[in-house]
Amino acid sequence: MSNLQVLQLCYNKLTGSIPTRLGSLKKLGVLSLQSNQLSGAIPASLGDLIMLNRLDLSFNHLFGSIPVKLAVLPLLKVFDIRNNTLSGNVPLALKRLDEGFQYANNAELCGLSFPSPGICTASAQNSNQPDPFGAASSHLPSKDIPESANVQHNGGHQSRKSQSAAVVGVVCLIVAIAVAGLFSFSWYRRQKQIIGSAFDSGVARLSTDQAKEVCRRSGSPLMSLEYSNGWDGSTVATKCISKISCRAEEGASSCMTVSNGSLLHYFNTTTGKALDWPTRKYIIKGIAKGIEYLHKNQNNKPTLVHSNISAEKVLIDQHYNPLLSDSGLHKLLADGIVFSTLKGSAAMGYLAPEYTPTGRFTEKSDVYAFGMIIFQILSGKSRITQLNCHGAEISRFEDFIDANLAGKFKESEAARLGEVSLLCTHESPNHRPDIGAVMQELNDIPSSFC
Repeated sequence: MSNLQVLQLCYNKLTGSIPTRLGSLKKLGVLSLQSNQLSGAIPASLGDLIMLNRLDLSFNHLFGSIPVKLAVLPLLKVFDIRNNTLSGNVPLALKRLDEGFQYANNAELCGLSFPSPGICTASAQNSNQPDPFGAASSHLPSKDIPESANVQHNGGHQSRKSQSAAVVGVVCLIVAIAVAGLFSFSWYRRQKQIIGSAFDSGVARLSTDQAKEVCRRSGSPLMSLEYSNGWDGSTVATKCISKISCRAEEGASSCMTVSNGSLLHYFNTTTGKALDWPTRKYIIKGIAKGIEYLHKNQNNKPTLVHSNISAEKVLIDQHYNPLLSDSGLHKLLADGIVFSTLKGSAAMGYLAPEYTPTGRFTEKSDVYAFGMIIFQILSGKSRITQLNCHGAEISRFEDFIDANLAGKFKESEAARLGEVSLLCTHESPNHRPDIGAVMQELNDIPSSFC
């Protein structure tokens, strides 16, 4: 355990306090304990982790102050303590982290050098909650009531204060109910709103010629559809709706259909359902074109990162056009659902290596996932092994080309696609090509889709 570098125990409903012995893991660089039910103070021993660069303790029940030793760690870049009940003065050393220090929803934190916390008062600095690195609160002298205090006289004031507090509480409750009702009504109205967008006949060709795409919310996050022309003039969807239901008067033909399901259905299959070689090339190029559209900054469209590319997210229509679904959906979903999705992506090999230390997605993360999909399409397998990668390196086709093809493929094309997949899945994002360079390489491979 002394050589442990990454410890991620988030989203596990862990209880109790953070063990102080974590401070003995001297090589630890990433510690993620967010979204549990941890309580108690932040151990000062975490300040002994001199290699620590990312610490996430958000969404727990931690209290007390922030240890100064932790704030001055030399390599610390990200420190997230959102949604706890921490109190006391925020160490000035944390100001150097800039946006890397996240501290929202800790009402009793204070400090003049930070935009959100208030000014520290004597009551805030002498909190009853334990200080994780100072003297224990049990050793502090208590404030006794003077013997000359007139307790009975003050009781009348306390009674009147209690009555006033009760009235204020009732008024606040009524206001809260009214606000909640207003928000519920607004949400209900938005649910019934019709969201439509008309496309020209060339773009709408993918569903129905000159048809309108008129849909409404259907109980799951709704996103607009954006299209770009495919490499051969076909239409590629780069943002999609997870579920849609159409107005009855528009007719069933106005909804986009993906009759062939997801790309995942074509892996680990029998010869009868296996894709032929031209179709595999066609799908690979179509996916690349969709990612290229997302990554381009043009026509007032900002650069977009998909963040969740996988074979399951590639939908295949009746013409075998690939459609990328769920683009940017991470920003709409709850943290628990996102983490569950990431665990699935990591298990299937789609998650780029740099995500673990940084916690961020980039265009190169999408390229890495695309490289894994190329391997899957070439091999016909959902699980990619080191044998497949080594086979692509030395052009040993039996190790990375689907046996269901029975040799019906061009070796020169297979070798080039293998090289592209290896480049896309390079461990270092700096050595991966951008999707534009990948698209140029794919365009040099002849198309023979029928």
